[in-house]
Amino acid sequence: MSDRGHVELDRTITAIVVGERHRRDAGDLTQLMDSMKRVGLLQPVTITPDGYLICGYRRLEAAKQLGWSTLRVWVRSGISDELTRLLAERDENTTHKPLAAEEAAKLYAELRVLIDEDAARRMRSTQFGHENEEPAGQPGHAESAWPQGGLGSARRRAAEMVTGKASYARLEQILEMERIAANRGLPKDLRKIAEGELAAIRNGGAVDPGYQKVKAAHRMAELMKSGDGDGVDEDLDEALELGEPVASEHTVAFTVFIVCGPSYPECHLLRLSLLDKPLD
Repeated sequence: MSDRGHVELDRTITAIVVGERHRRDAGDLTQLMDSMKRVGLLQPVTITPDGYLICGYRRLEAAKQLGWSTLRVWVRSGISDELTRLLAERDENTTHKPLAAEEAAKLYAELRVLIDEDAARRMRSTQFGHENEEPAGQPGHAESAWPQGGLGSARRRAAEMVTGKASYARLEQILEMERIAANRGLPKDLRKIAEGELAAIRNGGAVDPGYQKVKAAHRMAELMKSGDGDGVDEDLDEALELGEPVASEHTVAFTVFIVCGPSYPECHLLRLSLLDKPLD
């Protein structure tokens, strides 16, 4: 977890800017407000150095309804300019240029880190309390993030803030292709395939078909691994580009999924079953 930031004990609530990406129904705040009245705010909301809200919308709304004028905040440094601009959007009726798929994935990944950091600080505060607050170990109502439910919830919240939709599958697919393209420990031809599919996405191509091709190539690379790794790149290139069979030192069985025209100008390998576990 990053420690890039500092606590401010008395940030004026009206100075915290809530962008359009945060505007939503805060839900029932009764339990949250009761907890905050009893023990105060155990976990500060997270803002950018410019005062834009990152995490803690429900905490902020509860403080407003309690009539508080100031709030303890965590000022998180190191926020990209792109994410700052996203958080600063104020008017839902303003026409914005749609985010490109890779740009959305980048912002989603950055925001997920911040949401995860906030959740980790919240967990620590509810377990041990703050050094200036009593009692320690209070229930986490005052620090409840939106939505609750772990990693999947953090992903949904990040996706919702970036794209306006709770679905994060395509964003995660792009990030996985970027990881494969950047992994120098993988065969160079596999990395080239990932780079090619990312380039196609940048030019408006669909994410899922490219992702399935990259993952299929990744699985094939795993199948073709030799003891010393020699020849993997060449064999993978032949198998993917030339369609030649893959040799093995023993008989194996597996299921192959291939998609061809009219949807695509050429056939693509989509999926391989586990080795020696063909699908019925």
